[in-house]
Amino acid sequence: DWSSDVCSSDLVLTQVGGQPVKTPEPPYFTLHGHEVSGFDGCVRFSGRIDVPKGIMFSEAPCQQGAVMLPFSLRRLPEALGQAWAKNGILHIPAGDGYPASRFTAR
Repeated sequence: DWSSDVCSSDLVLTQVGGQPVKTPEPPYFTLHGHEVSGFDGCVRFSGRIDVPKGIMFSEAPCQQGAVMLPFSLRRLPEALGQAWAKNGILHIPAGDGYPASRFTAR
Protein backbone atom coordinates (compact mmCIF):
# COMPACT_ATOMS: atom_id res chain seq x y z
CA ASP A 1 0.00 0.00 0.00
CA TRP A 2 1.65 3.23 -1.17
CA SER A 3 -0.16 5.38 1.40
CA SER A 4 1.77 3.93 4.34
CA ASP A 5 4.98 5.26 2.75
CA VAL A 6 3.82 8.88 2.53
CA CYS A 7 0.69 9.46 4.65
CA SER A 8 0.83 12.03 7.43
CA SER A 9 3.77 13.76 5.73
CA ASP A 10 3.72 17.00 3.77
CA LEU A 11 4.04 15.88 0.14
CA VAL A 12 5.95 18.66 -1.60
CA LEU A 13 5.80 19.01 -5.39
CA THR A 14 9.35 18.45 -6.64
CA GLN A 15 8.88 17.55 -10.31
CA VAL A 16 6.29 18.22 -13.04
CA GLY A 17 6.51 16.66 -16.48
CA GLY A 18 10.04 15.49 -15.74
CA GLN A 19 11.24 19.01 -14.84
CA PRO A 20 12.30 20.08 -11.31
CA VAL A 21 10.07 22.56 -9.49
CA LYS A 22 12.01 25.69 -8.57
CA THR A 23 9.93 28.05 -6.48
CA PRO A 24 10.34 29.48 -2.97
CA GLU A 25 6.93 28.15 -1.89
CA PRO A 26 6.13 24.93 -3.79
CA PRO A 27 2.68 23.36 -3.66
CA TYR A 28 2.18 20.57 -1.14
CA PHE A 29 -0.54 18.49 0.43
CA THR A 30 -0.91 16.26 3.47
CA LEU A 31 -3.18 13.23 3.86
CA HIS A 32 -4.55 12.06 7.20
CA GLY A 33 -6.97 9.24 6.41
CA HIS A 34 -9.67 10.87 4.27
CA GLU A 35 -8.60 14.40 5.28
CA VAL A 36 -6.44 16.49 2.94
CA SER A 37 -4.91 19.91 3.46
CA GLY A 38 -2.18 21.92 1.85
CA PHE A 39 -1.20 24.72 -0.49
CA ASP A 40 -2.04 24.53 -4.22
CA GLY A 41 0.48 27.17 -5.33
CA CYS A 42 -1.88 30.10 -4.70
CA VAL A 43 -4.17 29.31 -1.78
CA ARG A 44 -4.43 26.99 1.20
CA PHE A 45 -7.07 24.26 1.13
CA SER A 46 -8.56 21.56 3.35
CA GLY A 47 -11.34 19.02 3.23
CA ARG A 48 -12.10 15.36 2.68
CA ILE A 49 -10.90 13.45 -0.38
CA ASP A 50 -14.08 11.38 -0.32
CA VAL A 51 -16.10 14.63 -0.68
CA PRO A 52 -13.93 16.56 -3.18
CA LYS A 53 -16.60 19.19 -3.91
CA GLY A 54 -16.46 20.07 -0.22
CA ILE A 55 -12.75 20.98 -0.24
CA MET A 56 -12.53 24.56 1.04
CA PHE A 57 -10.04 27.13 -0.26
CA SER A 58 -8.72 30.32 1.33
CA GLU A 59 -9.04 33.44 -0.76
CA ALA A 60 -5.81 35.07 -1.83
CA PRO A 61 -4.41 36.50 -5.05
CA CYS A 62 -2.11 34.21 -6.98
CA GLN A 63 1.48 35.40 -7.29
CA GLN A 64 2.80 35.87 -10.82
CA GLY A 65 4.73 32.79 -11.92
CA ALA A 66 3.25 30.58 -9.18
CA VAL A 67 3.67 26.84 -9.69
CA MET A 68 0.31 25.10 -9.24
CA LEU A 69 -0.59 21.54 -8.27
CA PRO A 70 -0.51 19.48 -11.49
CA PHE A 71 -3.98 17.98 -10.95
CA SER A 72 -7.46 19.13 -10.02
CA LEU A 73 -8.23 18.77 -6.31
CA ARG A 74 -11.77 17.84 -7.38
CA ARG A 75 -10.23 14.77 -9.03
CA LEU A 76 -7.78 13.98 -6.23
CA PRO A 77 -9.27 10.53 -5.51
CA GLU A 78 -8.72 9.50 -9.13
CA ALA A 79 -5.17 10.91 -9.18
CA LEU A 80 -4.30 9.09 -5.95
CA GLY A 81 -5.91 5.91 -7.26
CA GLN A 82 -3.29 5.81 -10.03
CA ALA A 83 -0.37 6.90 -7.85
CA TRP A 84 2.45 4.85 -6.41
CA ALA A 85 5.15 5.62 -3.85
CA LYS A 86 8.66 4.44 -3.24
CA ASN A 87 11.30 5.70 -0.79
CA GLY A 88 9.14 8.63 0.33
CA ILE A 89 8.37 9.84 -3.20
CA LEU A 90 4.78 9.86 -4.46
CA HIS A 91 4.46 9.45 -8.24
CA ILE A 92 1.24 10.60 -9.91
CA PRO A 93 1.03 9.63 -13.60
CA ALA A 94 -0.14 12.01 -16.32
CA GLY A 95 -3.89 12.16 -16.82
CA ASP A 96 -6.84 14.45 -17.57
CA GLY A 97 -4.54 16.82 -19.46
CA TYR A 98 -2.12 17.15 -16.52
CA PRO A 99 1.55 16.07 -16.69
CA ALA A 100 3.10 13.38 -14.51
CA SER A 101 4.35 14.66 -11.15
CA ARG A 102 6.44 13.69 -8.16
CA PHE A 103 5.99 14.71 -4.56
CA THR A 104 8.61 14.19 -1.87
CA ALA A 105 7.63 13.56 1.75
CA ARG A 106 9.10 16.07 4.19
